[in-house]
This record gives sequence, C-alpha cells and structure tokens, in this order.
Amino acid sequence: MSAALDRWRPLFNKLEGSEAWSSDDPEVHPKFLHAFRRHPGLLGEVFRGVVRGDEILERLRRILAVPGVGGRRCVPRRPSSGADARGLAALRDLVPGVRLRAEVAEGEAPEARGELEAEVHDGRGDIVRGLKPEESDVLLLEEPLYQLACNADIAHFVLWPLYRRASGLEDPFAPYVELWSAGATVRYEEPDVCRVWIPKLA
Repeated sequence: MSAALDRWRPLFNKLEGSEAWSSDDPEVHPKFLHAFRRHPGLLGEVFRGVVRGDEILERLRRILAVPGVGGRRCVPRRPSSGADARGLAALRDLVPGVRLRAEVAEGEAPEARGELEAEVHDGRGDIVRGLKPEESDVLLLEEPLYQLACNADIAHFVLWPLYRRASGLEDPFAPYVELWSAGATVRYEEPDVCRVWIPKLA
C-alpha cells in the first residue's frame, strides 16, 4: 500500500505547506482529510483507482457537507420521522445482544457516561474490528476519518462499503449519521434507553 502513501504525501504537503507530512512517517498524517476541507475538488485524486473509492468518496463528501465538521456544530434541524427507530433497529442488527428502547428528548444532551454507554460503543467497535474488510488503500485513512469529527461511528459509516460483504449488513451506521447530521446526539442511558437528544429549535 506504500504506493498510495507516495501519491498522497505530496498532495497533502502541497495543501498544508508548513505542517509537512514527513517521508519518514509511514502512517497517514492524522489531519490528512482536514487539509481537503477547503479543497474538496481535489479529493477525487485521493480516491482515484482505489477499491470502493467512488462509493467511499461519496460518503465522505456527505460528512464534509455538514456545516461545522472538523469544528462541529451543524445548524440543528428536525430529523426525519422515524430516524430514531431506524437507528435503534440498525444497532440491534449490529449488536444483537443489546436490548434497548428508543426515546426522544429536546434540549442539550448530557455528557456521555455510564456502563451502558461504554458497553454499546465498545460492542460496536468490537463487531467492526472482528470483520475482515476488503483490501483497499482507503483503510489507511481510518485515523484521519476519525479525526474529522472525533467520532468512530462516522469513520465506520464512511468505510462501511469495505465491510458490507463480510458483515451481511447493508448500512448499519447510516441512521446514526442521519441523526448526527441533523444536530441530534444519541445517548445510552441506564437501564435500557437509547435517547436521541434534539436541540431546541428557535
């Protein structure tokens, strides 16, 4: 996969200037994708010729289109009807042992905490890590994808085309991204609630 690094490094260094990605560093610079936020037209070059590149690029552009990504926060809006239920159904597909009920609340979400929150997040991560993805240079971008929004679920959504075949699941992170894009925050609250917090709209 070094050929991809050799192609990506000069692209990044041309955009970033002073924050150089050294040729001695074998890992993709964590801010690699941040550099393209102001130059989205050049992203096609990053994904040119890589396995599932077109589909993953489309997903990445969807994330970058959310206002405030990288500094985050989007202008809140109401998620579409049933988005919370779709998100819970997708979670049950991904982590079948989790039994939760969905509730919607309006206002500012509490800080993430508690055993249930950790159990759900760890369970999702364990499921993804246990899958064998299709080989693709795009897998080298996992950390830069996480850094875009400091959110592993967003990175999983973008990379999911590489995991679809191994998982048998079509798109389990898509409902979460729908809620996140609308400014909603999902919290898992003891004993058994998946609560979707929607910002108060003016």
